[in-house]
Amino acid sequence: MNINDSIFIEDPIHQQVSIEKQIVPILLHPIVQRLSHIKQLSFSYLTFPSATHTRLSHSLGVCKNAELVLTSIFQ
Repeated sequence: MNINDSIFIEDPIHQQVSIEKQIVPILLHPIVQRLSHIKQLSFSYLTFPSATHTRLSHSLGVCKNAELVLTSIFQ
């Protein structure tokens, strides 16, 4: 993957997540963007103020972790 073929999204937990440009239209779809308004930890942020992760942030983190695992397996 060439660095010019991807964009980078800053994530509070997983730092920088790289996304290939072909996938960007999927991320911009309203159904996927809706995930940014849903809290991953429900109402936990009322007790733990730093628990503000969204479903979109969680999904991007899962994507990054899967990429790291697959990269290390195939090397």
